[in-house]
Amino acid sequence: MPKTLQQVVDKWFTNTQGSSNTYKQRIADTQVNPMALAAAQADVAKRNYAEAIDSGRWADALNSTPVAVWKDAAMTTGAQRLAALGQAAKNKYTKRMQVLLPAIYSLADQVRTMEKGSIQASLARSNAMILGMHALKGRR
Repeated sequence: MPKTLQQVVDKWFTNTQGSSNTYKQRIADTQVNPMALAAAQADVAKRNYAEAIDSGRWADALNSTPVAVWKDAAMTTGAQRLAALGQAAKNKYTKRMQVLLPAIYSLADQVRTMEKGSIQASLARSNAMILGMHALKGRR
């Protein structure tokens, strides 16, 4: 049985709870608009990113990070950021899912009626779901 809108939203919200005081303080202490600063440097960012990839510096930096370091950062900073996001975006997520969830469930119901029993049928069902989800992209 598909989950209700409320069940989906509540699960998402529960999974994003808890935030870091340090994270909040750093945001509060910021005196500039970092998005505006970044946007003003789009050409520089594009040039530098392409140069880093072309030179191999980008791949070297990624490959130099041990998995344990990545895990630690993801489980501390990353997890805290998800929690802060959840609190701030719950209403927006609810509004978005009010549109998408019925469409997703309808699509899934259509896919469930498709032929089963062969790899070709499985591929056709997978393809139908992928294309259907892609068609929902940007839907408001």
